[in-house]
Amino acid sequence: MWSLRILNGPQAGQIFNLKNGKSTLGRASQCDIKIMVQGVSKVHCEILVTQDGIKVVDNNSSNGTYVNGTRIQSSMLRLGDKFSVHNVFLDVVPTPQLKANTELIRQQGVRQMPQNFIPQPHTSLAHQQASQHSSLQYQQPQLSVVRDSKPQKDAAKDFKEKLEDYINKVVLPGVYKLAQLFEMKLVLAGFVMVFIFAVTLFSLFPMVSVSKDSIRSEARKRAASLARALAETNRRGISENNFSTLSTFSIEREDGVKEALIISRMDGSVIAPTTKAGRTLDIPFLNEVQRSSRDIVKEIDATSIGASFPIEKYDIEKQEAVPVAFAVIIYDISILAMDDGIIVSLFMQNLIIATLFGSILFFFLYKLIEFPISSLNRQLDVALREKTDSIENTFLFPPLQSLAGNISSLLTRYLSGEGQSPSAQNRDFEASMLIQHFRDPAFAITQQGKLLNLNSNFESLAQNSLENLMSQGIDAIVDQSLKININDLIQDSMQMPNQIHQRELDLGRGAIIIRCHPVTSGNQPDYFLFSIIPKKEESA
Repeated sequence: MWSLRILNGPQAGQIFNLKNGKSTLGRASQCDIKIMVQGVSKVHCEILVTQDGIKVVDNNSSNGTYVNGTRIQSSMLRLGDKFSVHNVFLDVVPTPQLKANTELIRQQGVRQMPQNFIPQPHTSLAHQQASQHSSLQYQQPQLSVVRDSKPQKDAAKDFKEKLEDYINKVVLPGVYKLAQLFEMKLVLAGFVMVFIFAVTLFSLFPMVSVSKDSIRSEARKRAASLARALAETNRRGISENNFSTLSTFSIEREDGVKEALIISRMDGSVIAPTTKAGRTLDIPFLNEVQRSSRDIVKEIDATSIGASFPIEKYDIEKQEAVPVAFAVIIYDISILAMDDGIIVSLFMQNLIIATLFGSILFFFLYKLIEFPISSLNRQLDVALREKTDSIENTFLFPPLQSLAGNISSLLTRYLSGEGQSPSAQNRDFEASMLIQHFRDPAFAITQQGKLLNLNSNFESLAQNSLENLMSQGIDAIVDQSLKININDLIQDSMQMPNQIHQRELDLGRGAIIIRCHPVTSGNQPDYFLFSIIPKKEESA
């Protein structure tokens, strides 16, 4: 199990045990971890404890969430990482370590503990106990979540989980292997080209389907129009029973007409053309026409459409016009269909257009991937050459934010690691990370007045160079009133290490507020974080 430990402020030293799953952190009463400090949002962030580790996710807070000095949207936490919400700093500690140290304190009777006191794990206590009990060794656990001993039920996996497992274990390793075999630019270009070709190819299917529907609709209209024209041409001959004047020749010459017929409604026999007169054709559509008294348009098969239009004659007995014959057209749909050459030509045109826009997309995607990596690489070259630990990342991409934080951590350890003990390295590293959270003048200082780290804004305020400040400490500060107030705040923090102390000072250029944040791992501060802000910002 894992816990969060508050390093500074009114709640310094408090420890909150983390539960499996999601825990909320903020000022709201319903939050699992309540941080009662102005500037911390009501629900500032979420802490997710899963089998893969511990993840902190910012909840669109006003003042942001930082991990190792880098503002993040979401980031995995490792043992030793420090993160902050507004100006409150926290770290992750293993709960078993707390229990082990508590038992050691009870057995040795090192000090009398208040009833509600919760012991804090820290380096100095571990060294003291190790010196008194040389046989007792404690190995700090790696950051991992204790897994349930009960066997997992494979049957509980749903389709989504199985699909994710397949993608992560089968598909993605093959994709990652491509980047090892070929240049990254070629792999990305290959994916873009496959996407272009696939989209262009599959876009043809709905296009062809729409074209076929449009062709069928046009063929129905064409067949119905020809049937109506055939009926109008022969209406007079039918009404006068002069069948010798009936003709279908002009309609038969139209493109796509397979059959042009005039049939009798009485027996379904052909009246015209004369070459087929008196015959009864074995066409199911003609039987349907004979039984109907209205015009019909219908698909006979995949390539033919039938259309009929009634030819009426006035019936004296019924005193109305009644259909006595029908003009029938059998129309060939394929006459309007696109040939394969047109489809291939359409595909090639779409492919060329898609390739043009896909190339532009590939250019911007590649630059979007290349630029932040190149930027970090350039900053790393400058940092190694000039021996600085300043690495900035302005891209809202969690993996890149984590990478920038890790690079900053490595640089700080590299630059401050020579001639220092492991505990001093950890302290300097921690202070350098926390200093990055402050935009105003800020610095970290030990009880003895040694500066651990500072930012450029404080360098100008102190009116001295970085080299002098780091070597001489607060004695190198030119302004005596500023120096005196810093010393007084250190003394106040030594007496009350669980509070944030502040003083107001006028340097002649305007009033400022000096704040001292004691950072503790036990009963006494390890070092002090100072931030200096203009009073007008404080009142706002």
